[in-house]
Amino acid sequence: MDLFDTAMIFLGLLVVLGAIGFEFHMRQMRSKVVQDASGLRFESHQFSVQVQRAKKQIHVESPRGFLDTNGAGKPVLARQASGVQRTFEAIGFRTDVRSSTPMDTAIFDVEMTGGDGALLKVVRVPQPVAANFEIFARQIHNWIEKLERRAERERIERLRIEQEAEQAARHAEMMAQLLPNGPPKEPLSAETLDAIANAQIANWRASAGFEGEHSQRLTDANGMVVWFVDLCADGRITLHAERRTIHSTLRGATVTSLAGELELGVRDAYWSESNPELRYFKILRGLSADERRAWKERLELTRDKANGTSA
Repeated sequence: MDLFDTAMIFLGLLVVLGAIGFEFHMRQMRSKVVQDASGLRFESHQFSVQVQRAKKQIHVESPRGFLDTNGAGKPVLARQASGVQRTFEAIGFRTDVRSSTPMDTAIFDVEMTGGDGALLKVVRVPQPVAANFEIFARQIHNWIEKLERRAERERIERLRIEQEAEQAARHAEMMAQLLPNGPPKEPLSAETLDAIANAQIANWRASAGFEGEHSQRLTDANGMVVWFVDLCADGRITLHAERRTIHSTLRGATVTSLAGELELGVRDAYWSESNPELRYFKILRGLSADERRAWKERLELTRDKANGTSA
């Protein structure tokens, strides 16, 4: 073998090694998003993220990631020799992509944090992979936001149900004290009925911390209040109907005429811009049409004043 042949072999080896190196470099830069039976999956040489929609979880694997499960936020995280993996609950899952160093815009760190504070960090991710992951992360965060909004609505509804059950139990206990022998066999006098109704109203006013200038009520044959409205000039209001009670305000309230009664929608303690559901109470059944009309006008004027929209 002469010098020329040796040089050609050496050159060939350089070409092969260059091709291998180029292919390895390109693999570092590649990423893809695939759809499988579980949901979306992000794949790259540095890490993978699997969205498990049915389980409402996100599984992350990385051959060179760092994992902190203590939620301590330590700058130096313990690395597992065999790589790391973590299954996060979707609710509370967050991602952050930032430059590895302030002056380097070609290499990034990717951080994934769970609602429990656990942190999985993948370092030195090439810019093309980091950019594609950010696009993927926006897609899954839209899904996560929907899950979180639904979970918050369900949490609030559970609290409301518990609160209403507690109110009903307290009201039943009060009525048991007012009627210790149970429902009377003979009709009660007007004075006794008033005393039983006034005791219930006094309890609600004590809880509310105010007494309205305008009030109306309806009681049954045993003196139990069927519905009650207690309205202050500044918009504060106490409502009771269907064994539910609320101390609220007419700000943002709705006033709707129904057949023989009015329906008020008011904000409760769980109302927010992101959870704008109102609580509805039907009142004024048994009053004349003129009385209901007068109440509707009074409520609407007070509501508009509370909203700052009155003329």
